[in-house]
Amino acid sequence: MPALILTSQLSNQTALAEAVASDEAPFADGYTGTSETMNSNRQVWTCVWDGIASSDAQTLRDFFRTNRHAETITWTPPDDDTEYDFRITGDLEYVFQGGDARRVSFQMKQIFDDV
Repeated sequence: MPALILTSQLSNQTALAEAVASDEAPFADGYTGTSETMNSNRQVWTCVWDGIASSDAQTLRDFFRTNRHAETITWTPPDDDTEYDFRITGDLEYVFQGGDARRVSFQMKQIFDDV
């Protein structure tokens, strides 16, 4: 299982959002029933690399392309000592900042074995 790369270069703009996971079941009359899953609080991280060299940005783009459909990516978030399993969600943002500087970001959502 791959691990997130270039973590020492993550920007201080990297941000955590807590997501509540729930199961939904549609009914024939148009109503939807929901219930929280066993592991209902998931970490959703927007990982940002700001002002990095174009070669590192290309490495991240390659990592994203290779792993965006991966089952699991391991990572230990900032201010945490525990490694968690994540999946890349959403799109890659790649910004030219002038000269050799680039900004790369994408979102990862924590996953559990019961998913």
